[in-house]
Amino acid sequence: LYERELLGLSNVKEANINLIYAGRARANLLLASSAEERQSHVQNIDKYTAKVVDYMTRARSSFQTEEGRNKLAQFDRAWQ
Repeated sequence: LYERELLGLSNVKEANINLIYAGRARANLLLASSAEERQSHVQNIDKYTAKVVDYMTRARSSFQTEEGRNKLAQFDRAWQ
């Protein structure tokens, strides 16, 4: 149980890192001066948000405690 949830926490950590990257790409999108730069940042936002979803999906299968499932449900509500 401990090792499984630890793996889930690792996936949540990776999702968080990619969420930070998506936020940076969004800020860079606002600062972009050319259409090419904007397109590149939009692609980065899409890439990083897809990774967030992927890592959270992986994490979901690792949590078995009620507390862990509640935290995932809380994330789902915020992500919507």
